[in-house]
Amino acid sequence: MVAVFASLAATLAACSGGGGEEPSTTVSTAPAPTTTTMDERACALVARDAVRLVEDLVRALEGVPYEALVDRERWPADLVRIESRGEALQRASDEAGCDEGLIRGAVVGAVERMEAGSRAGRMLLELLAPGG
Repeated sequence: MVAVFASLAATLAACSGGGGEEPSTTVSTAPAPTTTTMDERACALVARDAVRLVEDLVRALEGVPYEALVDRERWPADLVRIESRGEALQRASDEAGCDEGLIRGAVVGAVERMEAGSRAGRMLLELLAPGG
């Protein structure tokens, strides 16, 4: 699955200029399933939910001051909830054996549709599809 929160962590680290403590995020590092079988129905649902998650993430990031982004303790409740949803989606993706490209494509497509009017969307798109 697209590690949305790895991108968020990278965004926050970039914003912090490498100074101070980086926010704590939990991204699954479980190895990819060893089976070649992917539960296509479950992965389609994960992709749909990942799109909703990233839409919510972009909305939640708009207007959040820099100081709050670089200090995990100051994250708005919306970001904390989105982080938990992302962790659950990562687990669901791992369990279903989802192709990361399938999920990434769905998320990048959603961000591309919203990035024109959103500074956070443009930043997230840059992280997900550099040079794209």
